[in-house]
Amino acid sequence: MSDDKGFVRAAHIRDITEAGGAVRTINDEEIAIFRVKDKYYAVSNICPHQHSPLIAEGCVENMYVACPLHGWQFHLETGAMPNGLPGLRTFEVRVIGDKIHVRVPERHDSIEW
Repeated sequence: MSDDKGFVRAAHIRDITEAGGAVRTINDEEIAIFRVKDKYYAVSNICPHQHSPLIAEGCVENMYVACPLHGWQFHLETGAMPNGLPGLRTFEVRVIGDKIHVRVPERHDSIEW
């Protein structure tokens, strides 16, 4: 279900554990949703290193999620890698009541590795 600003209900707050990820598909894009200190973040679930859909399974520490395959790290707010290079696509999140809503606009850019 989408609202007029493009946000889609993605999960209930009880579905997302502290520092754990959950995967949802929104507008044909696989999204990893995380909760850190009761704030929610949404990033692409696909690691750009080898295009593995494993980000939601990664370990979160100091606002970075590490891909479990090779350890590449991405900031949950910006998607950037620790060296400042672009990494994961990020998405706006709103919590309305006990529901998490994510806005996933159509992709107009691509990052080539």
